[in-house]
Amino acid sequence: MNSKTIRRLTLLAALGLAPTALAVTPKEPPPPAREAPAARESQAGLSSSDMKIGVGLAVIGADNLSTVNPVNIYVPIDLGKIRIEPWLGFGRRGATTPGGSSTTVFGIGAGGFLLLKASKSINAYGGGRLGLNIISAGSSLTDISVLPAAGVEWLPDPHFSFGIEAQLGLVFHTGGGSSSTDFGTNGLVFLRAYL
Repeated sequence: MNSKTIRRLTLLAALGLAPTALAVTPKEPPPPAREAPAARESQAGLSSSDMKIGVGLAVIGADNLSTVNPVNIYVPIDLGKIRIEPWLGFGRRGATTPGGSSTTVFGIGAGGFLLLKASKSINAYGGGRLGLNIISAGSSLTDISVLPAAGVEWLPDPHFSFGIEAQLGLVFHTGGGSSSTDFGTNGLVFLRAYL
C-alpha cells in the first residue's frame, strides 16, 4: 500500500469514528442554578415576606378598667411568628354643663404576641400588653396597665384584617393623693391595614 491509500483509509476511519466519539464525550455540566433571594433570606431566619408593618384602630368594648377610654392608634409589626404592637392614644370626656369638669387621657404602650396561623386567612395570637395612661382631671393621675390578651383576626386580603381581642388585666391607679388597683376585663374590635 502506498502512502496515499493509507492516508485515505485513515481519513475514512476518522470520519466513521467521529459520531461515536462525539456521543461518548462527556458534556460540560450545566452552570449551577442561582439561589433565589427568598431562599437566601429564609436561610438567614427571616424572609421579607414574613415581615409586615401596618396601622390599626380599635373600638373598645365593655371596659371596666379605665376611667376614660382613649382612641388608640396601633402599629402592628409582624416578624413571622411574633408581633410587636406599640400604640398611642388620646381621649377626652368633657363636661356637659358650664363649670363642670372634664377628663383628658394620653396613653402609650406596647404589646408582644405569639402569632399562630390557623388557616391561610385567619391568625390567632396570644401574649400581653403593657400601657401607661396619664390622666388630667383637675389633678394629674397615672394608670399603669398589665393586660394578658388573646385575639383572632380574619384577613380577607393580605393587606387588611378584622379582629377581636379579649384582655384580662390589672390597672394600678396613682395620683391625687391616693392609689388603687383594679382587676377586670376588656374587649377590643380591631381593623388593621398592612403595607
